[in-house]
Amino acid sequence: MGRCDHCRTVILFGGVSAEGLRFCSQNCAAQAQLAIVGQTLPEREVRKHVWDVYKGQCPKCGGAGPTDIRTSYRVISVVVLTRWSSHPVLACRGCGIKSQLLDLVVCLLFGWWGFPWGVLLTPVQVVRNLIPLLSSDDGTPTEALDRVVRTHLAAELVAAQAEQSQPGQPQPALPRAS
Repeated sequence: MGRCDHCRTVILFGGVSAEGLRFCSQNCAAQAQLAIVGQTLPEREVRKHVWDVYKGQCPKCGGAGPTDIRTSYRVISVVVLTRWSSHPVLACRGCGIKSQLLDLVVCLLFGWWGFPWGVLLTPVQVVRNLIPLLSSDDGTPTEALDRVVRTHLAAELVAAQAEQSQPGQPQPALPRAS
């Protein structure tokens, strides 16, 4: 059992390996290049961008930060079929609490109805939703926010390098100084 090198999801069975890293799915494996590029970025610049996002406005409600990756957990069961998932979102604490409360209600209403996984996983997901609801932020960005910002910066760098390497493409005109 390990964790996905991109989204940090626990990998119970299977997974995909790419360039020495382990991923939970093909989608995360496609991010391998960005993860590698992201590790080469200057730490000081990454930290600056992480703090800018953390202190910025919430993309969901437009309210004041701190904005961070908030994760809610869900389980839904029907007799012998049980599905559990994590839902990370970039949001302020208030929007994160709303998502966690919503998924907490979904767990309580629809999680128990499967045997054996629904009965076993529902209490786990309920507790995973309750912990952030009952605790306060420590005033620093999480490792998850660092990963998201690092991946975003790596994607911008790769796109800029791809754009520069395409010969014959018209370059955008630079604005003239008056």
